[in-house]
Amino acid sequence: MEDTSPQNRYVGALDRRSGVDRRHRRFPSIREMLIYRRRRRPRRAEDRLRIAVMDHYATSIGLALIAVILLSITDAFMTLYLLSHGAVEMNPIMAFFLDISEHAFFWAKYGLTVVSVFIVMLLNYAFRQKFRVSAAGLLGCFALIFSLIVVWEVYLVMRLAN
Repeated sequence: MEDTSPQNRYVGALDRRSGVDRRHRRFPSIREMLIYRRRRRPRRAEDRLRIAVMDHYATSIGLALIAVILLSITDAFMTLYLLSHGAVEMNPIMAFFLDISEHAFFWAKYGLTVVSVFIVMLLNYAFRQKFRVSAAGLLGCFALIFSLIVVWEVYLVMRLAN
């Protein structure tokens, strides 16, 4: 006859464990991110100071992210238009890619923007804890800066038309 006391049931549960402590993993598995989608924020205070991959981000972060990427693309096309009409690229990094080709310029601008936005998203809770600014606020500042750049470029294009 099998002993079903609580102590023996607990020992049996320990034997079925894989031995891998999942709490020490840095990032959730693909299955956790795509299927279960439960993590909206880090649970522990010390986890909020590290890189935290979440399943759900606030809508404000998503909207700011889309705005920054669209404004960056608009800036790239308008910069290429202005360059074809005699303007000079002042950013030395973008000028380097422009010397390679217009495609290299566009993809470098797009890639650098996407990587930057991705890093801000990953560090959302660390920014919030250490600097008292959210990813949505920081991305909003990026969108504002890009908006001002695009407005300046529209002004330059209008001056070219006259």
